[in-house]
Amino acid sequence: MELPIIPGSIALLDGQQRTSGFEVVFQEFKEFIKNNGFDVDNGIIEQYYELFNFELPIVLINSIKISDKVRTEKKLPEDIDPTDIERAFFFIINKTQKAVNASLKDELAYKTISAGIRGIPVIEKELWRTEVVPIANSLNGEQGPLEGLINLGGVPGLKKPIQLNGFVTSLKSLFSNEHFTSLTAEKKREFLHAYWGMIREIIPETFDKESYNKFLLTKSIGIYSLNNLANDIFNHCLNRHVDPFLKENLRSYLYPLKNFDWSIETSPFAILAGKKGVKRAKEMMIELVKVAEVNEA
Repeated sequence: MELPIIPGSIALLDGQQRTSGFEVVFQEFKEFIKNNGFDVDNGIIEQYYELFNFELPIVLINSIKISDKVRTEKKLPEDIDPTDIERAFFFIINKTQKAVNASLKDELAYKTISAGIRGIPVIEKELWRTEVVPIANSLNGEQGPLEGLINLGGVPGLKKPIQLNGFVTSLKSLFSNEHFTSLTAEKKREFLHAYWGMIREIIPETFDKESYNKFLLTKSIGIYSLNNLANDIFNHCLNRHVDPFLKENLRSYLYPLKNFDWSIETSPFAILAGKKGVKRAKEMMIELVKVAEVNEA
């Protein structure tokens, strides 16, 4: 194998922290020699040399050739490119070694599947998650009901309270609903936009970037309970022959949420935690919906 000596002929896909470690040691060594010269205890010099000669396994990936090959042999989409191959390798490497950030893992899994790359067991096992990610991206996008509130990469310090991984996980019951799973991707998106759009319309202060930290709605307990409730609302609409894709049709069921105490200090959700807490929170939400049904009748 030959590598042309031109910029960009080879790139580091993963392992930057390891190569950076060698750079740090080398700079430290240069500073040491500058201050002490080579006329020092040979044991110290040997320790540096030992670090310099430390061996690391390297996998070289010809992503251009691989993308060409899978297009022809595996009959994958024509627009699959080397970046898609590199992303898939990055996912596999990090999944089998040090875990990828959970939210980033969901985003990478979605992009891997959307590129037409199939057969990675850890993705195939929960393939439904890759359906949620583009919907979450849409909800989080400009003019979306959760605009700017979802932390898509799980990066700390972004002041985005909803973690993508948690948002995806909390929709498991809805994406296990056979009536919902039979829908097109667009219809699934429509329902969740209508659902979260109505919630935001009813209690806008819990979504405001200046005040959402005062409320539990965008915290894990709020997201999990409301996304679990979405499955019940969807079924309820179907049973009553109500179109669940029209936001206004959801108003009467979700309006009781307006009077619920979402305060981080005084909400009954404040003492709930874990799966049992989510279950209890959803039960409380269902009770509110039932009250709405009685009033509607």
